[in-house]
Amino acid sequence: MSQSWSIDLPETRRIFGAVAAESAEFDTAATALTSELAEASAAAPGSRTAMALLELAESQLMVSVASAKSHLESATFHTAEAVDAYERGDLQMAEDNQGKLDEVAR
Repeated sequence: MSQSWSIDLPETRRIFGAVAAESAEFDTAATALTSELAEASAAAPGSRTAMALLELAESQLMVSVASAKSHLESATFHTAEAVDAYERGDLQMAEDNQGKLDEVAR
């Protein structure tokens, strides 16, 4: 039995859209979390805990979120390029086969 595979292009594009929507939410979620950490820090003004919460919110957390978002966008972009190449290859193969069928029909 021969193995074959194909990509469901409409479903793939739907998934890319869902991933893009999730990626867009990274900034909103990070901003909300930073705000919550700032409020928690304000509850203990001047303490080491307050300073640690602010540092977490302003540097470590934001760097991690930005990095995760960047990796997600890069992976999605390169996967979309591969899917586009697959689609172009499918179209080219169909065109080539149609040309061969046209030759045989003559």
